[in-house]
Amino acid sequence: MKIRSIDIQAFSLYRFCSICLHRKKIKQAIAEYRPELKGGSRLLLELKLVWLYTSKMWLPEEYFIIDYEHLSQKERREFVPNNEYFLFMKSFVRQEARDITDDKWKSYQFMAEYYKRKAFLLPAQSGANIDDIEAGLRNFLVSCGGVTQDFIIKPLSLACGIGVKRLTIESSFGKDFVSSLMSEYPDGAIIEELIRQSSGLGQYHPQSINTVRINTLKTNDGVQIFLPYLRIGRRGKIIDNTNNGGILSSIDPQTGLLSAAMDVYYNAFAVHPDSGCNIEGNQIPRWEEAKQLAIEMANKFPYTRLVGWDLALTDDGWVLVELNSQPGIAIVQRHFRNEFERLKQLK
Repeated sequence: MKIRSIDIQAFSLYRFCSICLHRKKIKQAIAEYRPELKGGSRLLLELKLVWLYTSKMWLPEEYFIIDYEHLSQKERREFVPNNEYFLFMKSFVRQEARDITDDKWKSYQFMAEYYKRKAFLLPAQSGANIDDIEAGLRNFLVSCGGVTQDFIIKPLSLACGIGVKRLTIESSFGKDFVSSLMSEYPDGAIIEELIRQSSGLGQYHPQSINTVRINTLKTNDGVQIFLPYLRIGRRGKIIDNTNNGGILSSIDPQTGLLSAAMDVYYNAFAVHPDSGCNIEGNQIPRWEEAKQLAIEMANKFPYTRLVGWDLALTDDGWVLVELNSQPGIAIVQRHFRNEFERLKQLK
């Protein structure tokens, strides 16, 4: 099934009306990125951003971040705006896949054998029995050794590393501790044992778990590896996500070699700006194992053709961190057009 031209026209008309009514976003983007523009020059840029937004689905900030004016026609065609990508993904991904991947506890249950660590469900605050939760959390702590230790806690349904933090559970915790957790995570959370990452990927930024994203695409010819990359944390944060200040390095699917990393503003880093560790040209350790694991998991996940697998490397091998049925394309979207057209042909 393809998106019909009439649907695109209707959507473009909607966006045109929307942008005319909400020029505030365009004005804010110009004020942030091109504050020196005045009068006619500013008006012409506003009109250009309206046209790009309605006809090409470019967001105002994408125009500036990608440096539209200095791109060749080929580079402009290769760029896939977030709006265009996620509009397509709404019809591409089956609801059964979203039901699992949009809930971190369901993801854990479905692919538990690949997480290789214990986890505990902190249920949503509404209707929860605090005595049951306290007892369950205590049993969980006992199963993990029974002593005061650190874990990772993540909201069940939020993305981009929002709400993820290190959590210390004291062996003497009580109801007050459970109540505070439930107040902080009213919609529920998952508490996981810490991943002990190997030095092979930890060297870049030891404070974060630096994850490899391997997208897998099911075709008639089998499972293919699709736009893999390494995410690396920055500035001492425990999150490696680019939306939280991390950087991203594309991985050559065949060799496992890394490119120079980039941040969300497309600043390039051949070496890590904090640790000084070289990135460009380095090899992902145990790369063939990572690919084979991603392919194995893709064959066990029946609900969608495209899955983004986040993997961490430990001394004992690769473990699953999360899975995504609508993997983001930040940064790699600069040269994503050919791959995007391939996705469309699979509908």
